[in-house]
Amino acid sequence: MARSQNLIGKVREGMNVFSSDGEKLGTVAEIRYGADLHVFRGVLEPEERSYFEVKTGMLGLGKRLSFEADSIRDVGVDRVVLTCTYEEAEGTSRRHPIGS
Repeated sequence: MARSQNLIGKVREGMNVFSSDGEKLGTVAEIRYGADLHVFRGVLEPEERSYFEVKTGMLGLGKRLSFEADSIRDVGVDRVVLTCTYEEAEGTSRRHPIGS
């Protein structure tokens, strides 16, 4: 859990999002942190309810996918890599009330 806490803190809007098998899903549109999120010794915690939204399709005009923080495998300078494959990501994206 501590690893996903650190990783969600590195995610930024506009980053490219890739599945574990290297397929691009889209870009990060929005990030939501859990209501009780705070920083303790440089670590974001707790973030069980933290998630981010990915806009898909050309120019981000496709569907929107939402993923919880624990679905992040790695975060690089300009990319987020998920723990699931492209097919799994398309089928298991969790829906959250972004913007509410």
